Amino acid sequence: MNDTPSHDHPDRPLEGVRVVDLSVTLPGPFASQILRRLGASVLHLEPPAGDSLRLMAPAAHAFLAEGKESVAVDLKQPPELALALDLLAEADVVVEGWRPGVADRLGVGYAAVSARNPRVVYCSLSGYGRDSLLRGRAGHDINYVAESGAAEMLTSKGMPVGDLAGSSAAATRILAELLRAARTGHGAHLDVSITGTLADWVDALGGTEWWRFVDVLQNAHYGHYETKDGERLVLGIAPMEQRLWANAITAFGRPDWASLSYDERLERHDEIVEFLAKTVASMTADELQDALAAVDTCWSLVRRPGAAGGLTGRMPNPPGTAPALDEHGRKYREGPRRE
Repeated sequence: MNDTPSHDHPDRPLEGVRVVDLSVTLPGPFASQILRRLGASVLHLEPPAGDSLRLMAPAAHAFLAEGKESVAVDLKQPPELALALDLLAEADVVVEGWRPGVADRLGVGYAAVSARNPRVVYCSLSGYGRDSLLRGRAGHDINYVAESGAAEMLTSKGMPVGDLAGSSAAATRILAELLRAARTGHGAHLDVSITGTLADWVDALGGTEWWRFVDVLQNAHYGHYETKDGERLVLGIAPMEQRLWANAITAFGRPDWASLSYDERLERHDEIVEFLAKTVASMTADELQDALAAVDTCWSLVRRPGAAGGLTGRMPNPPGTAPALDEHGRKYREGPRRE
């Protein structure tokens, strides 16, 4: 870890921690922004054209990038890769958000970075996890919600997103504070607001300009379609992902639409939606899965709550049972007293 500053700021428990963020769009950059707000310095290594949110949702990008440093690097060019590895060698924390295996292919995976930097905390944030059966599948938020079984719960009567968001924020703050306590010998009283956490989420989508982030997802290939047997297929292809669009629409039998640009797809939105709805409605969920399983694109079938299987990257869950009320009370009441 970098040298500890002479005056430890009470609101910056991660002061002195260096983060290098290789990710783009929302999940990774929001995670590294949380770390920055807790005192870490964050260097964002962006692709040569920059994080796509710079153009698609500039207000969201402004929030996510606030206070960070940015270096544009083309990891496919040897001198640029060497620069990136030098910067990663100085990091306490690395965040990447590619599909499993991509970072390794680009030369910035954990093995390459830890060889230079054995103390690095390297976080791979992916849609399905590196050991999942779905590890190689492309996806976005809408797909992860579908596969997780959460889709049916994300309604006004369903999943308590605020409570869960607050829990995650509290855990993040606690971990940061534990790090400072280990360094300084002093604890802290944390004040975590569920409403404030949700406000941070709103800011991460652009605040008053949240609609710009949401609008880019209002297209024919980002939504739900009902199958012949009453299931739901989800497509989650973002606007600029031309290759993933081409793969999907070709699999659905319209290779002549594969070259349509995003603007052209917007102009023909209703026509494409009608085609996709009719095509999906003519096929069962099993038939769609067979058709799309070998296609590199963002698709999912909506799972029932609790039915998600084979997912990795979840919190550790060591075996154990829930204790009965006061099950261990006697042990601690009658055992040796702590001084």
